[in-house]
Amino acid sequence: DFLEKPLSLSSVKNSIARGIERRALKRQAVEKKVHQNLLSDSLTGLPDRSLFMDRLRKAIAGISRNKNYSFAVLLIDIDQFKAVNDAYGLIIGDRVLSELSHRFNTCIRPTDTIARMNGDVFAVLLEGFERYEKVVEIAECCRTAAAQAFEIDGNRVPVSVSIGIVMKTAFYESPDEVLRDAEMALSRSKEQGRGLVNVFDTKMLEQAVESLQLENDLRLGIPKQEFILHDQPIIRMDDRRIAGLEGLIRWNHPEHGIIYPEKFIPKAEETSLINQIGNWVLSEGCRQIKEWQRTLPGFEEITLNVNIAGSQFCQPGFADLVKGIIHEHSLDPRSLKFEVTESVLMK
Repeated sequence: DFLEKPLSLSSVKNSIARGIERRALKRQAVEKKVHQNLLSDSLTGLPDRSLFMDRLRKAIAGISRNKNYSFAVLLIDIDQFKAVNDAYGLIIGDRVLSELSHRFNTCIRPTDTIARMNGDVFAVLLEGFERYEKVVEIAECCRTAAAQAFEIDGNRVPVSVSIGIVMKTAFYESPDEVLRDAEMALSRSKEQGRGLVNVFDTKMLEQAVESLQLENDLRLGIPKQEFILHDQPIIRMDDRRIAGLEGLIRWNHPEHGIIYPEKFIPKAEETSLINQIGNWVLSEGCRQIKEWQRTLPGFEEITLNVNIAGSQFCQPGFADLVKGIIHEHSLDPRSLKFEVTESVLMK
């Protein structure tokens, strides 16, 4: 056909150029779709962590260029989501995540970014808001939306979320710093009872640093034997005589002096150091009570009460440990009493 019709060289060039352009546009569209698939969550269709961190990095750069520019980050975690998976199965758990993503999308503006960071954690990037109250309103909207029970295949699945917010963002230099503080605010929400919203402040960071320092000091203090026992008398009401003693641990910190247990026992329980500390209390208490029984008149039948933590009580070989300590100090087993909480007995 081309041989029979007159053609100009320019028309051939234009036709080839249009064909090349069409192929280039098609290739760009395919590459864009592949890139979006790589940076999106397959379950919810939301951006993934990589894309969120990239947009957060750009938001931080925007503040450095314009001091009036503002952004905030919401970190949303589903409370006890493992229990949902255990009770209803992973398929329903996935459907809850998918439905949550749709509900959260109804609470944010088209210009905001919501991403699934991992598992049951979502993050929202709010940019260009005019007042801080608006950020809290969006967070409350997300919390309320999640609190409405999910009806899935005849199952009524209750869900709640805890949220941590970072708003004063002018001093951040990296996305990791923003998420670190958002996680602190999120942890505070969970500590206070779950289903709550907390805004990060610098006191949380100070407390986190103090907590980390406390843990380090605890790990060093155990082998250095920085702990001591104080004994509280147990008095019989009928004759006002001492019936026994309760061994109470104190930490003789080299810098801060005497530290009472309410300051360090929760951290010890959190980091599993409680077993080492509890075993030391047990051994030292038995040694001390045996010495008093041997040397002090009227103390021959005195007893020692020792508080036993749940993890210590349930640790493998605990009975053999107690037997060994009693034997080591030649103590009558009737001289030793354990104090345990109701929750330990329930377990």
